[in-house]
Amino acid sequence: MAFGAAKTPPNQKILQAAQSRRNHPFPRPFNPPSPPNRFPNSFPISACLLPPKSLKTKRFSKMDMKQISSLLAAVALLCGGRMANGQESEEVQRFNAVREYAEQGDAGAQFVLGEMYRKGEGVPEDKVEAAKWFRKAAEQGDAERQFHLGFMYYDGYRMPKDYVEAAKWLRKAAEQGHAIAQTILGVMYVHGKGVPQDDVEAVKWFRKAAEQGLARAQDMLGTMYSKGEGVPKDKVKAAKWYRKAAEQGHAIAQTILGGMYYEGKGVPQNYVESYVWLLLAKANGHEKASKAISVYDKIFTLEQVEKGQARAAALHRLIEQKSAK
Repeated sequence: MAFGAAKTPPNQKILQAAQSRRNHPFPRPFNPPSPPNRFPNSFPISACLLPPKSLKTKRFSKMDMKQISSLLAAVALLCGGRMANGQESEEVQRFNAVREYAEQGDAGAQFVLGEMYRKGEGVPEDKVEAAKWFRKAAEQGDAERQFHLGFMYYDGYRMPKDYVEAAKWLRKAAEQGHAIAQTILGVMYVHGKGVPQDDVEAVKWFRKAAEQGLARAQDMLGTMYSKGEGVPKDKVKAAKWYRKAAEQGHAIAQTILGGMYYEGKGVPQNYVESYVWLLLAKANGHEKASKAISVYDKIFTLEQVEKGQARAAALHRLIEQKSAK
């Protein structure tokens, strides 16, 4: 079957659906918290001082030593980190050491202390204290710590969600060139969260981050050019930025670029090239790309399929090499 004789074009909605997505999720900068497992402060401290012979009572007779050790560790944690011998646990000792440096004004220690309060490491969880120490670290002007504080307010991750405070701290980080902060600030301007809705301002921040090579920002900037929001509509520039993101393995950009090659918008029409980018997006787990590929598989000749797969494999290796550097 000749390539140009394809009679069943892929569903346009499938190829275009990803383009409407504007508010991409951002990775959490923190590990998921462990569920709290503590008794109230009234839990008797005497429970932490169980004499060794108590383990020989009938209650513990069916427990092996591994279970007993786990129980003792749990009891020590419930009692605020005090071990059976009356000594503080390593976790509590770390907390005390970090707090000492934090109180001396060390920004790194202040940030770590905030994390310990947020996660309940060596101390009961306390969002208020966590925010206090994060703020102390951020006020010393470090962009990374300003970003983390801003992101916590933006995401509401175990902190009260506050878009105004988020915008304040993300802007401080963004003005120092923090690319992720710049991108999130751009998203906030797109949606008017914590700042007035302003597509022009959004494009400004997306561009700053995109020029630093951040794939998410490149994808967002491509969307702004594609839709003509904050900038004149320009499919060629849209394709340029989508390609930059796609070449870094960004699945949504790869899917959209595949659609642009199919339609010949912003790039010369090329079904095989469209197939290549959709294959890469599918490899990255993008469901819409998988649906579009299933249509191509039905209408392509074996030669076209093999050509597309070979090129996709070569591009995939190149992307992997770049990401490994």
